[in-house]
Amino acid sequence: DCVECMACGSDTPCPIMGINADKYENTNRKPRGKFYLATGKSDPYCGYMYGIAVHVSSDMQPTEGILDLTFTGDGGQIANHTVYRAEYRAGHMYSELLVSPNHLSTLSTLTIEFLEKSEVWSWLWTGKIKIDKIEVTDGLTDEITNFCGNDVIISSGGRVVLTGSSSPC
Repeated sequence: DCVECMACGSDTPCPIMGINADKYENTNRKPRGKFYLATGKSDPYCGYMYGIAVHVSSDMQPTEGILDLTFTGDGGQIANHTVYRAEYRAGHMYSELLVSPNHLSTLSTLTIEFLEKSEVWSWLWTGKIKIDKIEVTDGLTDEITNFCGNDVIISSGGRVVLTGSSSPC
């Protein structure tokens, strides 16, 4: 259904911007996406937006690396997102935007894999990350799904699976 957003029209709640935006009156209907102007990686380029907030533990040592996130919806839909930071610092929150070609419905699980970046200065890092929680906001429904890590430690090359909940951590 997202392909129809190009032309918008009177019954499609699209953001008032882009192609033909000047031909439609601004209505108070809720647009489907609202985080950023972002597109999918391939045709048809539209997608469902999810705001991701990665909260690292307040008592971890700085580290550098890649978090590979795999979200699974209760209908079996899957979306992947990679978070890279030159430095993850204790107590910080890192925001990301996921654009998925599929709506994931209710998020059920999140698989997190951590890989420390290997380079000359790797000896400065701990080789592990501590995740407090990851919050995901559905751009379509505004629903927030919490994946509570409770300071789970993930060593480089390691993986952990968290269960989603609408309750706060």
